[in-house]
Amino acid sequence: TVNLSPLVNNLPNRAFAGCSLLKRINSENIETVGDECFYKCVKLTKVKFKSLQVVGNSAFEDCVSITDFAFISNLKSIGEKAFAHCQMQGVTLVNCDELGTNAFYQCSKLNMVSLDGPLSVIGEMPFEGCFEINLLTIRTDLNVRPHLLFINDVDEFNSQYSNLETININNVFDEEFKGYTNLLFVTVLESDIVPLSCFEDCENLIQIVFSKEVTHISERAFSNCSS
Repeated sequence: TVNLSPLVNNLPNRAFAGCSLLKRINSENIETVGDECFYKCVKLTKVKFKSLQVVGNSAFEDCVSITDFAFISNLKSIGEKAFAHCQMQGVTLVNCDELGTNAFYQCSKLNMVSLDGPLSVIGEMPFEGCFEINLLTIRTDLNVRPHLLFINDVDEFNSQYSNLETININNVFDEEFKGYTNLLFVTVLESDIVPLSCFEDCENLIQIVFSKEVTHISERAFSNCSS
C-alpha cells in the first residue's frame, strides 16, 4: 500500500509502472497522473483519488485487478489507452472535456457508458473493443455518429457490437443511426425534430421515444424500419 502525502499533487510518467506487487494507493490531493504511471500494475486493486482531474496516456493500462473506478466520473482529461484492458463495468463521464484515442480499449466487462460532460475533443474510437456495452447514453452533442466511438465502419459495427441495443441521446442529427441494424430502443431527450435519414435502415428497431413533442419529420427519417 502507498499512502501519498497531501503535499504531492502530481505523479510523473511511469512513476509506478510495472510495480507488480502494488495493491493499493491512496491520495487526497493528486490532480495529475502522468503517462504509463501505473502501467501493468496487475495486482493493483484499490485506488483512491479525491482530486484527480488529468490521466495521461496508458496511465492505468493493464491494471486488470481494479474494479472500482469511481474517480473516473470527475476527470477532465483522459489520455490515449488510459484505461485499456481494465475491468470496470460502467463508465460515467461528467466533467470530461478531452477523451483520448482508445481510452477504454478492450475493457471486456464494460457494459454501460454515459457521456455527460462537454467532450470538446474526442480521439478515435475511445471504446474500441468494448463488445459487451449494451447501453449508451449521450447527453452532449458529440458531432460524430455514435458508432465512431467504437469503430469507423458501420457494417463492422453491426457485426462486432451486436450487444449495443439501447441508446439514450440528447439530440439527433442527419443519418444519426442510419444502418444500425442491431439497435432496438432509442430515447431522444431534447430534439423535437426527426432529421434526414435519422433511423433509415434500422430494420430491427422496436421503440423510439421522443421526450419532447415532435414538430417535424424529415425525408427518409424512418425508411426501411421494418419492425
